[in-house]
Amino acid sequence: MTSTFFQRILLLVLLAGCMTGLHAQEYKYEIGGMAGGAFYMGDVNKNAFFKGLNPAFGAVFRYNPNFRWALKTNLMWGQVSGTSFLAWSGDYAGIHTIHNHSNNEIQ
Repeated sequence: MTSTFFQRILLLVLLAGCMTGLHAQEYKYEIGGMAGGAFYMGDVNKNAFFKGLNPAFGAVFRYNPNFRWALKTNLMWGQVSGTSFLAWSGDYAGIHTIHNHSNNEIQ
């Protein structure tokens, strides 16, 4: 398939969207929730995605006083945990020796 085919399809979709009358609903308040996961990705954990995955939750509240202004607030909670005990080798071995902490856990 050529790119002109996709360009024609895109043009058709855009023209069809312009021909219909859209009516938006007006809300004064919007309330929502979030759920997901939290994990650490950085110097200690460079390659293992989702290692030490913990639950994360959140809530969203938005107040729309008029069409131009909106007030929004988010409340999120998550916990990141893990250990750096096995990660201190190679480039970071000297740093770990100098800054030797009795508790290497990230919390």
